[in-house]
Amino acid sequence: MKLCECGCGRETIINYRNEYNRFINGHNGARLGKHHSNESKLKISISRKTKEVQEKTEDTMIQRYGVKHALQSLEIQKKQEDTMINRYGVKCAYQNIDFRNKGQKTLQKNHHVDHPYQLKEIQEKGKQTSINNWGEDHWTKSNQGKQLIEEIWKNRTQEEKDIIKLKREKTSKKIYGSDNWASSSEGKTFHRVKSIKQRELQRENHEPDMPRIGHIERICLNELVQYTPNKIIIRNNHDYAYEVGRYPDGEVDGLPLFIQYNEKEHYIDKYGVMKIENEDTIQTTLDLASTGHIVFNISEYDWMNNQEEVIKNLQYIIKDLEDTN
Repeated sequence: MKLCECGCGRETIINYRNEYNRFINGHNGARLGKHHSNESKLKISISRKTKEVQEKTEDTMIQRYGVKHALQSLEIQKKQEDTMINRYGVKCAYQNIDFRNKGQKTLQKNHHVDHPYQLKEIQEKGKQTSINNWGEDHWTKSNQGKQLIEEIWKNRTQEEKDIIKLKREKTSKKIYGSDNWASSSEGKTFHRVKSIKQRELQRENHEPDMPRIGHIERICLNELVQYTPNKIIIRNNHDYAYEVGRYPDGEVDGLPLFIQYNEKEHYIDKYGVMKIENEDTIQTTLDLASTGHIVFNISEYDWMNNQEEVIKNLQYIIKDLEDTN
């Protein structure tokens, strides 16, 4: 442990050279009590936004810590948590009521909100950053994000899961008056309206009300219809519902061929290349095949990443069936 050389009695931190700093940030005698002018702050702010400075900063971080940003380093995260615990008894500043109150006062004074994400500008910036980094307007919607959440949740103890559940219920009850948003009046209304809109959309596309047809499933079948003999794919033909209790996503008119578009929920490796079908998907294929049809399964992954290959395989099956008939 090393104390700041300014004489304040506070402990300094270890720098990237694994040595204690001589001063706490801002306590160096030469700069003590001095502040940057507004002009100086503006110049620094502009320079840090240039591509050259950002790339140089990233290169320096990678050389020293192996990451592009300091908070991506587990070592620095740990040091930050330890410092916060030693000084304030919490891991994160916003766990401290004084920090939260100070932050809210500043936001109310400058922007008339309690939290940064209540600002439209911050919301849009966050969405754009997420789209650039993850391909979705929120990282939790991406396959990588969902896989990360699943892994984190899997590694939590049952006690941690129970604490999170209780905290979630408490927050939901405070905001929506219910243990979870879906069972609140607002949540129920949202889902009713969503269900009505979904039915109207399917009717507009001359599709049956049931079952629900996914957006990408519709695009997929609309694309594939041009490769079929009669240019018709019957959607969710109810003739088979009472026979096997299943709706085929698409039936190629004039051929004993079903097309099934399988989203990630149909696979065990749903965040991977989607090759390992779960039991329900396998049973669905067997049930549909029992009607005397060939079942052509298309995974969401293959349609999004290997579309040309999917089309070639379908054309091959259609030709084979036509030659046989």
